[in-house]
Amino acid sequence: MTNYVNVVKRKEMAPGDASVMHKWFRDQARIKPGFFYDIQVDDNNEITSIFWADSVMIADYACFGDFVSFDTTYRTNKQYRPLSIFVGFNYHKGTCVFGGALLYEETTIAFKWLFEAFMRCMNYKLPQTLMTDQAPAIADVVREVLPGVYHALCSWHIDQNARKELGARATFFFF
Repeated sequence: MTNYVNVVKRKEMAPGDASVMHKWFRDQARIKPGFFYDIQVDDNNEITSIFWADSVMIADYACFGDFVSFDTTYRTNKQYRPLSIFVGFNYHKGTCVFGGALLYEETTIAFKWLFEAFMRCMNYKLPQTLMTDQAPAIADVVREVLPGVYHALCSWHIDQNARKELGARATFFFF
């Protein structure tokens, strides 16, 4: 029941939210050269996912996009929609954000749409390595949309899930 209620909450948008959000992204694309966004809608023309990247993110990916970490664990907005980010590192070990997304569902369909939008935005330049959390819907999509990319699971997420399932005393070391 809790899962069902959370899914319903994630689908709900206050009246006007979608049009305001769409207008903001259209305006950004109009006033900022190189701004990219894509919006996924369902059969009722309701927004289900959003991806965006500005020109700095796109330029950073062109230079530093060999390794990409994709994380869906941030749930910061009031509708509990996952804020997903594509990140990497520059030559000085500084974090580079390559793109962001709001996903209204963490399904295979949503991830496929998202990775395809990311590839379109980045001119189909594949990373060498993609590190993700262990969301089951991601693995199949990576093989399909990003062929030949090495897909690794984040050891921190594995450790946290092991602690949650096995208790706080469980300690794992990954090398």
